[in-house]
Amino acid sequence: TSLQKFADILQYAKEEKSNVYIFVLPVAPSFFNNFERSHRFKNIMETLPNTLAKLEKSGLVKAQCFALDPAFANCQMEEFGDGIHPYDSCISKVLQTCSKNSNELRNLLEPILNQN
Repeated sequence: TSLQKFADILQYAKEEKSNVYIFVLPVAPSFFNNFERSHRFKNIMETLPNTLAKLEKSGLVKAQCFALDPAFANCQMEEFGDGIHPYDSCISKVLQTCSKNSNELRNLLEPILNQN
């Protein structure tokens, strides 16, 4: 399966002493609202965060932050170039919010966030 292939890649990265950080960035609010009505999307929203948390707990992922919902970091519609791609302002909000929720991410992101 695709998930197993992904886990194999993560295992290889771990063996090579690489740190893997996963950030799932938000989609635009209107896009997210349409997604929420989809049964398939609801299934993804329920399973993907748990899967990422398990990968982190297993050590295959150093840290992760699941932020598909734009409300996670209070991203507004005007912070997206289209339905999927957030502008830097939204990405910065996501990174700041992620760093508040994880010491590992705070240590990784603090130098980057303090540059602005």
